[in-house]
Amino acid sequence: MSNSDDDYPEIGKRRRGMVLVCHGDDRPDQFADWLQPLVVEFERLSSLASEFGIELTPEDGASPIVSVIDFCERLGIEFSSTFWEGFLISGVYHLGWIKVGTVRSASAHGRKLIRKLEKQADRAIRQAVIRDIQRIKDLDEFIERTADDRVGLREKIAALTETVHATKLALDAANEKLSKAAESDTQEIDRACIRMASALLSGEACRVVAGPLVLWDDGVVYAICSWGGSPIPEGSSPAVLLEAVQQSGRRVVRVRDATVIGGFLNPVYRKGPASIKGWSRVWSHREKRPRNFTVEPPEYAEQVRKIHDALASG
Repeated sequence: MSNSDDDYPEIGKRRRGMVLVCHGDDRPDQFADWLQPLVVEFERLSSLASEFGIELTPEDGASPIVSVIDFCERLGIEFSSTFWEGFLISGVYHLGWIKVGTVRSASAHGRKLIRKLEKQADRAIRQAVIRDIQRIKDLDEFIERTADDRVGLREKIAALTETVHATKLALDAANEKLSKAAESDTQEIDRACIRMASALLSGEACRVVAGPLVLWDDGVVYAICSWGGSPIPEGSSPAVLLEAVQQSGRRVVRVRDATVIGGFLNPVYRKGPASIKGWSRVWSHREKRPRNFTVEPPEYAEQVRKIHDALASG
């Protein structure tokens, strides 16, 4: 295992009884599926707290929850960091780990914590508006301001209440979808492989995306065979179909993705998951930096770029 693998593991990586649930350069920006909606909701509440000058403290005497890292630590996530330095630039790569077997309880605690913070924000907003009104000395100004503030406060409270309800529904839906997502993605790739094989046999001009394989309307099969050094999972439908297409003598354009997502002295690459379900969006996935494709034959490099742009924008 390389130093990059040690320093920059992927979400889901297990190490010494811990599993990686978030990571990012300077701040976590990639999260496990169960953690993502909780972080999104915390960031919304954090923005609201900043707007009204309040602190998010779920219980008396507790220190304020200021950052995403603070929030994650309340769920039992432990952070480690790696300092990197390049030419005229440096940074810290953060990794968040949680004990194996505690994800379910951490997710439940996260939902409970969000509810507490929402109640606190609602109460603090009311108090902030009341304090602002109490500072008014002139009666005419009081009448004018309270007319606007009553409407504004009602709107803010109504919006907050609606958001609380929507968030609960979203979290419930997310938890339900998580259990079905893996099976759904794999089945969709399997079905797409069947459609692609049928189109190749019939000579039909069409576009079919089957995970790492793409049949474009030029009749050529394009295959991302390596994602950050990880090959297409052995035995998966795309791997079997790709081997059959190559043996048939059809033209196959092989693509290697080597997009750097962090580090300079020791570049960090987005590695393909060990399961084919994680390859369902490999062609359409966008990174903060442009995707770096190595194409064989090289004369198809521009076409590969066009295919990626078309799928990523669609």
